[in-house]
Amino acid sequence: MKQLWIFLSIALMQAYVHGKLGEFETIPIPTDAGVCNMANHENAIIFTTADRRLFRLDDRKLSEMTGVNRLIPLRGQLAVGHDGTSYLIEAKSYKVLALDRAGFLIWRSREATPPADETTIEVSPDGTIVFMTNSNQVVAKSPEGADLWETPILEDPGSSRVELAADGRIALGEWNGTMTCLGPNGRRLWSVHGLDSVEGRYRFSQDGCLIVGTESGQLISIDQHGKIRWSRVLSAPISQPPTLVGKDCFIVMKTDLEVECYNQNGESLWKFRNKYPRPPRAVSFGRSLYILCGDRDEDVLYELDVDGKLRKTISLEIMPLRSLRIINGYRYMGASRRGLLRVPVSQD
Repeated sequence: MKQLWIFLSIALMQAYVHGKLGEFETIPIPTDAGVCNMANHENAIIFTTADRRLFRLDDRKLSEMTGVNRLIPLRGQLAVGHDGTSYLIEAKSYKVLALDRAGFLIWRSREATPPADETTIEVSPDGTIVFMTNSNQVVAKSPEGADLWETPILEDPGSSRVELAADGRIALGEWNGTMTCLGPNGRRLWSVHGLDSVEGRYRFSQDGCLIVGTESGQLISIDQHGKIRWSRVLSAPISQPPTLVGKDCFIVMKTDLEVECYNQNGESLWKFRNKYPRPPRAVSFGRSLYILCGDRDEDVLYELDVDGKLRKTISLEIMPLRSLRIINGYRYMGASRRGLLRVPVSQD
């Protein structure tokens, strides 16, 4: 009887999701903890789960990277290098780990990162690994773990998020309202002072400028030389880093649940109202934008075009989603207790 109930529940879930999303496939994973972070390497997907395990999905073949999984608890942050090396943070020591494709340890950093969820590990175009340490330094290492450079940050940065540009420049925001940009060699290129708290709310745009959001609701564009191009005052504080959409647009998400789209010149193009209280997460693919939000009872996935027109509203109340990412032309959604959903998307 129990097996019949499980079978019917799975069949109901699949029929429900199929009707909501169209063609899809479910990729089961051996844990009900839910998928946290995803990254891709070539045609493979590497992802972490809430119970601190690491998996690799090659097409439809799922394998657990068991090299150190049972010995070293991992935090959710994940980055993947060009050679397939996975970079994560060790849960107890907060040191950066480099793991091979089987999950075995290659090297462990001697520096510890700040004990914060927003800590990021970034991989530059030449394979350099960059991260912030708990001693207020930005450090860079080679793929083999060798020290390349370290740059001290004079003040407590207040954010452990580093942002990389396509040309290797590195941006970080300091708690005192200073936005700093480093060159690929770690040399300080410029600093902009007098901003409100940025707390990790910044992103390099498609034209190489830095888009910065502040706690007071300022939206600022800074060019490659550290000059402010334009500044706008929004109706509410900006809650997350901007999300790039298409070739020349980006969106910002505010604490008043409104999503607003701007072009590179700082002109507001459209606004979209989200009625759900959970902070939204957004990803883009081509000229499409996907916003995942919700509350305690349901998750909702909005699909919009680059002009802000709502295409679909997909309610997923029986399948709470923990993550959303678009990789290799598929929309991957990590669902608690359900594994991964893989849905093809078409680029406009």
